[in-house]
Amino acid sequence: MRFLWSNCAAVAPRRALWYNIGEVIRVEDIYKKVGSRPRSKRDALLWICLGLAIVVAAACIWPAAWALRESWKFKSFSSDLTRQTLSAEREGFVAADDGQHHYRLPSGSVGYVFDTLLYYGMGNTKAAAPEGDGVELEFSDGAVLWLCPTQITDEYRENITGIFVRYTDPEGKQYSYDSDRISAQVIMTMVEYKKNYELVG
Repeated sequence: MRFLWSNCAAVAPRRALWYNIGEVIRVEDIYKKVGSRPRSKRDALLWICLGLAIVVAAACIWPAAWALRESWKFKSFSSDLTRQTLSAEREGFVAADDGQHHYRLPSGSVGYVFDTLLYYGMGNTKAAAPEGDGVELEFSDGAVLWLCPTQITDEYRENITGIFVRYTDPEGKQYSYDSDRISAQVIMTMVEYKKNYELVG
């Protein structure tokens, strides 16, 4: 009896050990299937804060990047206008076309138009081109500046007559915008055909 009791006493701890090992193995198998141990609430909160920080940073950076890009494009346009003005002054005129007449526009009128565009700066670059002939200024290097009156509507004012500007450089790249700060009437009067202008065949 003592022998049997001692054997039972020896076996019992072993069984308990095997049960514990089995439990550990089963838990580890579960973690392997899941992929990792459960994250704490603190870790989850840190990830949420990081995500929000990224979203806020992107929301701040994107408008600034867009503004810098538009500013750079207008500076490039301004540089081309300056070069075209100097060219017009040397030649004394630029060729112009209003859909009915093809004529020589004096360099003085060209200079006034360019100075006005540069003074008022860039406008709405997302504007669509209006319907109408407008006036094209054709430069010796193949670049073209198209000016046309356009109706501009915003949330405060309606049916404002502004000017639409589209510049095509010698390589065919276009830059366009409209502006309600520039008097379309004054600009179009400066570039329209007049009887004393020399016609170009």
